[in-house]
Amino acid sequence: MPESDYAKKAFDKKMTRIIRILNILNAKRRVSVKSLAKECGVSVRSVQRDIRVLTETGFPLLSPQPGIYALIEGFTLERMRLSDEEGALMCVLGDIVQSFPGKYQDAFKALWYRLLDELPQHAYYVKFPDDALCTEGEGVNIDYIEDAIAASNKLTFLYTKETEERPYTVRPLKIALFAGTWYLIALGNGHDTVLKFKIYNMRELCITQEPFVVDERVERFLENSVNIWFTGSCDIDVELIVDKDLALEFKKKKYIPFQRIAKEYANGQILVEGKMGSEMEVLPTVLSLLPHVIVRKPKTLKSALKKRIEIFAKKIA
Repeated sequence: MPESDYAKKAFDKKMTRIIRILNILNAKRRVSVKSLAKECGVSVRSVQRDIRVLTETGFPLLSPQPGIYALIEGFTLERMRLSDEEGALMCVLGDIVQSFPGKYQDAFKALWYRLLDELPQHAYYVKFPDDALCTEGEGVNIDYIEDAIAASNKLTFLYTKETEERPYTVRPLKIALFAGTWYLIALGNGHDTVLKFKIYNMRELCITQEPFVVDERVERFLENSVNIWFTGSCDIDVELIVDKDLALEFKKKKYIPFQRIAKEYANGQILVEGKMGSEMEVLPTVLSLLPHVIVRKPKTLKSALKKRIEIFAKKIA
């Protein structure tokens, strides 16, 4: 096949995949990288590259779970006056422009922003993390772990922490993305201690033929967790006073485990109650929302918060 024909065929395949992705996204559905790769007859990595092209072009995508992508709420191609084919062409053009001198990249960005200006402004700025797309090695591990979770079979692997490598046998529960890093959340073999493993530090994974059943209590903790720091028990009561400026956000979004609005005050503040098993389930959130959140209980959380603030104050003094 002449090189020009091969290039045209590759371009057509790429356009077809991106049009398919945009078609699914635009129908307010989620895109599964794994199923799309199977449907198009390409590798998962190829579809991941297509997703990266979409995000680098400027399409505002979110990844609610590993290998699943969706457009942010309120964003549609129709509101940009673009068809699926035109959207795909913008993506491919943006990908090609990356190899051109800076002035062409700037021109493409200006064109894209002109299209975005046709949309009503969103209240939130959403940035897709550069490291949220897994590496090829992580992608292989994630697919394998996903199969183990779906089958509810125990998983064995070698794991490196610092300079030490050791074998593990675990009951895999969930795959989580936290602060740009992919984790496996699992229960130990023969005990209910919740363990977290960075997926890029795992190797020689093997799905065993030994099935397991997850306790309903653990499932409930997983459902109500807000980060990877949960311990498998939530027996410590938490109470936060939230300023009126953030009250609506707490009503719309879960910031702490087992969160509920316990009381609304006349001045607009709210009392938020929840549970925790570890301070780290709540402490990072409170630190990021200061000074709009006050800890009422527990005392251990108040002390940990005070200590963090004192350490920071000394550093900037």
